Amino acid sequence: MTRAETLAVARSYLNAVESGTTAELRRHLTTDFVQREWPNPMSPQGASRNLPEVLQAAEQGREVVADQVFQIATEAVDGDRVILEVNWSATLRVDFPDAPTGTRIRARVAIFLQIRDGRVASQDNYDHYLPG
Repeated sequence: MTRAETLAVARSYLNAVESGTTAELRRHLTTDFVQREWPNPMSPQGASRNLPEVLQAAEQGREVVADQVFQIATEAVDGDRVILEVNWSATLRVDFPDAPTGTRIRARVAIFLQIRDGRVASQDNYDHYLPG
């Protein structure tokens, strides 16, 4: 794939995550997809998820946040690897210790994607949540 094609896959994938539908998300991921989420306030222990677990987490996530937005600040491609620096925001649907329902939360996120055959094969997330 060309650099432009690889970036298009990554951007389309983020749009699918924003959409919140598991069917849209599923079509962007390989069957052996793995996501590693490093510890952060939303996931204090971090997590490693396979495809079924990611789809289930996406369903559960829709109960926690709404109106997710990913704004790419920086993007880089190295072969089939995409590195994104992203400004993420979403509205809480539930209360958190320092943020009640309805609060718009924000994070600066580093996302590392491995692209294979036009789909995302793996993802590593490093999320830094910003003060309200």
